[in-house]
Amino acid sequence: MLKTKLLLILLSCSLISCGTIKSLDHENNQVHIKHRLVTTKCQEIPYIYSGVRYDFCILHAYRKQNVPAKLQLDPAWVLSVDFVFSGIADTLVLPYTAYQQYKYGNLVVIQ
Repeated sequence: MLKTKLLLILLSCSLISCGTIKSLDHENNQVHIKHRLVTTKCQEIPYIYSGVRYDFCILHAYRKQNVPAKLQLDPAWVLSVDFVFSGIADTLVLPYTAYQQYKYGNLVVIQ
């Protein structure tokens, strides 16, 4: 039982603010949203709270046909954990992302 809880905590820590890290690590004002054979509906996301928006784009993605549902999206609990920690991380980097938003505008989503 203790091993299971420890494994769950370690897994959660490894996924902390994944959306924030992926959206802040960008090139040429673009962000790549490609996740487990799904296509996102998002065409651009703002720099401000971009990690939460990144997760939202993954949550509301088109499902491809002929692919099992379990291979298309992460379980809801994984995204809910990432939403919380991405929100915290996005708040911490808010001065940086506000400047980036002012200077460059929105991030263009590449699929």
